[in-house]
This record gives sequence, C-alpha cells and structure tokens, in this order.
Amino acid sequence: MLRTRVALVSFVLFVGLACAGETTPDPVSTPDPVVEQPAPAPTRGGKHKGKGGKRRGKAGAADDVVAAFVEDCAAVFTVDDEGGGAADECTWREFDQNCAPDTFGCFDQGQACQDDCQPRCVGCQATCAGTCEDCKSACDGKGPACVRACAEKRAACRTDCMAGKEDCEGACQKAESTCYSDAQKELEKKCPRCGDLNACQYEKMSEGKEREDCLKEFPDHAAECLDLCYEP
Repeated sequence: MLRTRVALVSFVLFVGLACAGETTPDPVSTPDPVVEQPAPAPTRGGKHKGKGGKRRGKAGAADDVVAAFVEDCAAVFTVDDEGGGAADECTWREFDQNCAPDTFGCFDQGQACQDDCQPRCVGCQATCAGTCEDCKSACDGKGPACVRACAEKRAACRTDCMAGKEDCEGACQKAESTCYSDAQKELEKKCPRCGDLNACQYEKMSEGKEREDCLKEFPDHAAECLDLCYEP
C-alpha cells in the first residue's frame, strides 16, 4: 500500500512538472546583414569666389586613350561640366567667379594668367601628335605592335601636357593669393582704420549724407581709402 502511494505521488509530481515546465523557445531568426552604402562623394565648397562645373573627362581608361591614339595621333579628349558643355581638355577651365569688387585687380590677373596656360597645353599636344605621326610612319611593315607602341608614347606625352597645364594653373592661383596678401599689407599701411572708415560710410549714407564727409573724421586717410575700404 505504501509503495502504491509513493508511486502515485511520483506520478502526480511528474505530471505537474510536465505541465508547468518551461517550453523550449523557437530559434530566433537572424536578420540579413545590412550592407552599408558608400557615402556620396563630397561636393566641392566655394570660398570667397563661386566655382561651378566639375571635371569629367571622356578619355576613359588608359587602354581607351591608347586605342584612340592608335586610330588618330591628334585625337582630342573633351571634358564635360555640370552645365552640359564639353570642351577640349586643354582649353577647359573650371568656372570661377569673384562676388566682391576686384579692388586690387588680383582676381583678373589670376584669370588672365590661367587663360595663358591653355594655348601652351594645346601646343604641347600638337607637338605630341606630330611625334606620334612620325613614329607611325616608321612602322611600315613592322605590324600593329609598333603602332601601338607609338600610341602608348603619345598617351604618355598627353599626360605630361596635362600635368604641365595643371602646374601652370596652380602657379597662377598661388600668384593671385600672393597678390591679395601683399595688397592687404599695403592697405593696412595706407588706410590703417579701414573698418572704422567703412562703418562711417555706411552711417553717412544711411543718413542721406555724402560718404566723403567721413574724411573729416579720418583726416589721416587719403580720399582713395574711401573706395579701398568700402565693402558693399
């Protein structure tokens, strides 16, 4: 009888534990890995001057350049800008605009300097093309490998021309920056209180008076300081 009761209690406990026991949770599905998209290329920001257009050359890969010169030593590659235009890569230049008065002429000088870099590049390419044609002429009977070797030299020559143009424009930009720096130093000597004189001009004009009246308040400043210091 005792054994029967023990067996019965054991059975009840087993059933109770089975009913109240924890169930095995379903496996959690692992989400697919998130592929991080590359960040967009940063756009070039302007400084005190507005810049427009981005250089996108149509030359393509190096093999495409060589292939073009295999066909024609005088092949010209163009550059597209955001305005939809296209130009010879030697004559194309990024649009540059000065939104402030060019008081010292530094901006115009810099632009003219960079304009002079373009014909140099065109002349360089013409020389490369002539050398390439002479090279091809000497390839008679030597097969396509000889012509391709001439085209490869032409491609290298083009690279040198474009590097020369870039160096030329860089030197012009450096000269323009130096011009601004030197002019600012000269201005500080000639018109040491430029900021105050400029504020005076605004005040006089807002009162309906002549800005020349400020010269009475700044007798140590020459009349030319009115324009040199004025910032619209």
